[in-house]
Amino acid sequence: MSATLTEAIEQFIRQRYYTKQEALDKEYKKARATAVSADSANQLDVKFAARKDKLKDAFVVANWLDGAAQRACQISMATHAVKFTHSSAKGTNILATDLGQDHRYLDTASLASPAVDAVGNAAALDVARLLQLTDDSDQSLLDYLQCDNVTPLADFAASPAQLDNWLGGLKQALHDTRPSSHTLSKQVYFPVGDGQYHLLAPLYSSSLSQAIHQEINYSRYSKEMAEAREARRKQLPHDHPVVAYPDLAMTIAGGSKPQNVSQLNASRGGRNYLLSAQPPMWQPQPAAPGISDNIADHADQYLVLKHIRIGNANAIAGFTYGFPVVTHFLGYVHALSRKLQHSLGIRLDDVGIVCHQHQVHAYRESNFAPYTFALTRNPLTKDGKTAPINEEGRMHLTVSLVIKAHGINTVSEQVTSEQCLAIKTLAEQHKLAGGQVLSIDDCYLASTDCHNTVLSPLLPGYVLVDRSGLLAEKAGCNTSRLENWLDFSALKFEATDEPAGKNTDKVKWQQVASPKGYLVPVQVGYKQIAPTYGAGKVANVRDRATPVSFVEAVHSIGEWLGSPSRLASLQEMLWQYHFQPPFYVCRPLQPEAGETDKHAAQLDPDC
Repeated sequence: MSATLTEAIEQFIRQRYYTKQEALDKEYKKARATAVSADSANQLDVKFAARKDKLKDAFVVANWLDGAAQRACQISMATHAVKFTHSSAKGTNILATDLGQDHRYLDTASLASPAVDAVGNAAALDVARLLQLTDDSDQSLLDYLQCDNVTPLADFAASPAQLDNWLGGLKQALHDTRPSSHTLSKQVYFPVGDGQYHLLAPLYSSSLSQAIHQEINYSRYSKEMAEAREARRKQLPHDHPVVAYPDLAMTIAGGSKPQNVSQLNASRGGRNYLLSAQPPMWQPQPAAPGISDNIADHADQYLVLKHIRIGNANAIAGFTYGFPVVTHFLGYVHALSRKLQHSLGIRLDDVGIVCHQHQVHAYRESNFAPYTFALTRNPLTKDGKTAPINEEGRMHLTVSLVIKAHGINTVSEQVTSEQCLAIKTLAEQHKLAGGQVLSIDDCYLASTDCHNTVLSPLLPGYVLVDRSGLLAEKAGCNTSRLENWLDFSALKFEATDEPAGKNTDKVKWQQVASPKGYLVPVQVGYKQIAPTYGAGKVANVRDRATPVSFVEAVHSIGEWLGSPSRLASLQEMLWQYHFQPPFYVCRPLQPEAGETDKHAAQLDPDC
């Protein structure tokens, strides 16, 4: 209730006063001990008496709230902060509003009570702590102010005008009236249909990072989990399962000064956990069969870019690492398509991804420690100081892309080969996933749309397919969507009722069964965290003629398939752009009701 919040506010300000008073008393005693004469001692007494009176007056509740209302503009209460992208970036921080949910995707709105972060001047973070105070029902002062409810502050105000001043001043920390991005912030185009685009400004979800950090830290350091691990070691019964997250990685935001990024980041020591999305590692195998030289004339054309070797690609995708985000590959193909349409009249659309090799630039001190990324040393600034950075994971990888194409000339093999050579030459000039394309072994038009025939020349390799439906299936469980998403990365062991032997209290422990398949967490796109701004309404963007959306990363579940026979058709592995507010995601074409069975019945049995 508001009465308990009023008491909490008064107690908070009083405690702040005692802390300042204690520091001033220590400073006075130190100065008094160094006084060399009675006159200097008297002068110190007068000086510090005046400072104490000033401090006492400043911490009268009404006076302190007057100051807090003026300083609130120096901070932003936010769920998404711009400085996680780069510590020198300056732009709008967003207190996200829920614009819609989808049980297939994990985002900040999936959390029942997202933690609210504070970003800005560290000297004004006491105002943030004031706004985070809660009543008995866990409703914060921030929640009250969002509803224009000033009841918790009413007892301190001398007049309605002063109360209105506090409301207007403190609400400056909630909204940025002049939205802006920054040259150091990421900005990406996303096609929304009919040749139109939205410019996306991704912001890091500090609230979701905090929730993931708490869940993983509980499994690693909590007393309950330590007792469960000890019980498993001794084969004793225990109520809690043992939970572990293998192959974790960790980044440090803000370096040695995490408080410069945000308040929650400082509470985590800058640590942010990442889950592995890496494909399995292939063992050496005999060479795959060669491709057919016959060019078939069928309705759907499938272009293959075979063995694209990429150096120093982005290894971090949202809260995962080990494979770039799917949007990188669609963006790469979309950029090629825009140029090919002008030069050759060829359009490239949906993209299938096959990973052959990967090497993440990371290391760890032991098998139980999270991976740490190997970083490059940046040049000094013009002032000779070390440039501020946020950690960026890098990796080498080799992939093949199967691309749905339109307009490739199949009148003769020579013409087709010339067009494929032109596409290969252009593709080698573009960057992919932030890395340099070192080489492409081949570019050719598949002779059929049979998935086995198309993929066999690309073996050994793993195909990335969408399994977001598995996350949606868990929506009816009594666990949160975050817990359901983390379950796909967790190893769990629980005690059984089966004795470990005769005449003993020991019991057997077994691994909790998980869904079949090599399932990994993946970032599949973005979600709006604020309404879309019209063209020209956001400052410091790369394009003033395109609408801008502030977004966050959206995560789901993917699967790495090593056998083409497990696919029903090529459509199952082809990712495409999909825009349905508030989601900007990549996913396979969703078949209409009954279409899946119809298509399966028409499949070539030789496939």
